[in-house]
Amino acid sequence: MNLLRYALSAKEMQVCDRNTREYFGLSSLVLMERAALKICDRIEELLSEEMRKIVIFAGRGNNGADALACARILHERGYQARIFLLGEETKSSEECKIQKKILERYRLSTENYSKETEWGEGPFLIIDGIFGIGFNRKMEGIYAQAAREINRLRKQEPHTRVLSIDIASGIHADNGQVSDPCVRADITLTFAFAKIGQLLYPGAEYTGKLEIADIGITAASFLGVMPQASYLTESVLELLPERSPSGNKGTFGKCVIIAGSDKISGAALLCAETCYRSGAGMVKVITSKENKEAVQTSLPEALSDFYSLTDGIRCYEELDLILDEAFEWATSLVIGPGIGTSRGAYHIVLRVLTKYTGPLILDADALTMIASSDELKDLLLQYQGGRRWAILTPHVKEFACLYGTSVADVKEHLVPYTIELAKKYGVCVICKDARSIIASYELPGYAINVSGNCGMATAGSGDVLAGLLGALACLLPSPYRTAAIGAYIHGKAGDLAKKELGEYYMLAGDLMKRIQKVLSE
Repeated sequence: MNLLRYALSAKEMQVCDRNTREYFGLSSLVLMERAALKICDRIEELLSEEMRKIVIFAGRGNNGADALACARILHERGYQARIFLLGEETKSSEECKIQKKILERYRLSTENYSKETEWGEGPFLIIDGIFGIGFNRKMEGIYAQAAREINRLRKQEPHTRVLSIDIASGIHADNGQVSDPCVRADITLTFAFAKIGQLLYPGAEYTGKLEIADIGITAASFLGVMPQASYLTESVLELLPERSPSGNKGTFGKCVIIAGSDKISGAALLCAETCYRSGAGMVKVITSKENKEAVQTSLPEALSDFYSLTDGIRCYEELDLILDEAFEWATSLVIGPGIGTSRGAYHIVLRVLTKYTGPLILDADALTMIASSDELKDLLLQYQGGRRWAILTPHVKEFACLYGTSVADVKEHLVPYTIELAKKYGVCVICKDARSIIASYELPGYAINVSGNCGMATAGSGDVLAGLLGALACLLPSPYRTAAIGAYIHGKAGDLAKKELGEYYMLAGDLMKRIQKVLSE
């Protein structure tokens, strides 16, 4: 059962389109007419007494052909539109030539756009049909002038809106990188499936509200060759197991949280409470003795063990006993939030990777130490098989350290690097960013989490995710399901917090409190 939604690259969509035409027999003009009808229906919904002026920018490819077909249908429905056909006629696709001839038979004319074009009084509904999903270069010349003018009108004319056909002109459909300039849409009506570049930033920002129109291209047109990318929606919550009415606290799992240090208690508290509130039956916190009062006061429900590393070898022996006992007890284990990178913290991570044999969530400082230690990397390479699996949750800077590159390089290659790191170590990776990428050694492809917002960029947010994953790891059979469901719930809780509190006011604890709402819905 695949409860994810597909996101396609330009090539995947082009193959899907070709299969629809050549295998199933739907002509390109039939598909184009369906697309144009959907666009015009949406245009009519957007028009109002205040906004009646329609301006269409069309390129010379099939995206422009869609725009010309829209102009004709709008005319048939009684609307007038100014139509700007950009570029050289010799570069027109066959479909664009056909649509232009149809316009001429309806005695509809196109205009040449220039910097001197006069607009009159707005507001305008601007239809962007300049470039489609095949765009992969820098926008130049008349196209760049038109894109800048669209953005200027959108910004300066009150209530002017921009609707992009299939993709906002200037977005790379495969990776979300944008040209300078790039059309900034309010709404993008894309066909059949979302495109990867519309979900990843900065492309997602220029896409505006993404809407998907059914024009008759379906998953059947994959012909068994499935897309590499999916994106997470609320349907992933259907993968959560129902809680047994006859279950007890042991039934729902026992999670060990190794978090916090002598200077940081909050990480342990956020992580552990979130774990409890996400369904774990029992939670044990292992942390520095300096956090004893905070843990026992703030979270009396939790079991706890405390360690001190001030007395040399004897303390390490006592710590090993605490850890080994916890390993036997645990259904899942979370390590990393706030533990620091001291010699003692390194010893704990080493012990976990050497001795623990269950589902493992590696976060924060644990990842920092692994990134700088060949010994820990070698142990991580061996961490798979049966119930012995690991999820890594690096943010982009931690990911760059693990991968051995710069943050800028990771940002540019977020998807392929995440897939590569997961395969290299035999783990599942959640690369946390504005759009988190989830990849696992156990499955082909990857998932994009589109829930969440910039208000979640606050201290402790990762601790909440780690605790949530610890609880889910007790209940779910695979790291990929655990990571996908956890990432979606975490982001959705952030979206609820944004709605209720705003992005500026949000704290990590607000995410934890709203996990209950996500799970209850």
